[in-house]
Amino acid sequence: MKGFFERPILENREETERKYRLSVEEYFLGLKEFNVLVEEVEKMIIVSVTDRENILSKIKDPIIFVSNHPKIDRSLCIPADKIQNMKGGNIFGFDRFNYPIVRQLMLRNLLKRPFSTVSLDNGWREAMEDCWHTIITRGGSNRIIEIVKKHVTGQSLVIYPEGKSTAKTEMFSFHSGFLHLARLLDFKKIVLGISSPILSIGGENKMSVIDVAEIPHSDEDAQKFIEHIYEKIATELKMYG
Repeated sequence: MKGFFERPILENREETERKYRLSVEEYFLGLKEFNVLVEEVEKMIIVSVTDRENILSKIKDPIIFVSNHPKIDRSLCIPADKIQNMKGGNIFGFDRFNYPIVRQLMLRNLLKRPFSTVSLDNGWREAMEDCWHTIITRGGSNRIIEIVKKHVTGQSLVIYPEGKSTAKTEMFSFHSGFLHLARLLDFKKIVLGISSPILSIGGENKMSVIDVAEIPHSDEDAQKFIEHIYEKIATELKMYG
């Protein structure tokens, strides 16, 4: 399972970035449908997605997918002044929008099932929801319950347990919320993945499924389970060239 996207040779990286930003800005301005944007962006990026043991083809039920949290390169960021009041607006006053469409396209082609990525509210909510996200309140008192209430039955969930991104192969520690959420929503399996630490226009963006784990029901086993998943992903990530 690899090589889902074929990218034509474009003039150069700068020209590709220009075309990407123009395409995204037209979507935010209402001049382009999201599905058209998807088609255009897929032609601009180099992507490789792999499922080494065909794990996902053997799982029919919805899953929770956990991975290191890739960083969005500036080449994929959109200046906020171009889209200030569009698609939900810049409610937090950022100078740019780290638009995660490349990451989401990789997930769509890897998982091949309906999914939503859990994301802290960073503004532009309409655009984030178009791009397969479940938005949770910034500063909310109980994020897990909020996700449970917003979850669509039959959808898989993508969660980044670090809670923040890093451009390096070393990860931050994992929060335990993904395991509590899996139990509350009665998920049966957690699928482990790794991603290129930085996603960009010019680089090769990679994402892989590396393992699957049964969700423990005992609280006594929970911390060991989280540590095991962290070590598995961290070890693979260090070798992910």
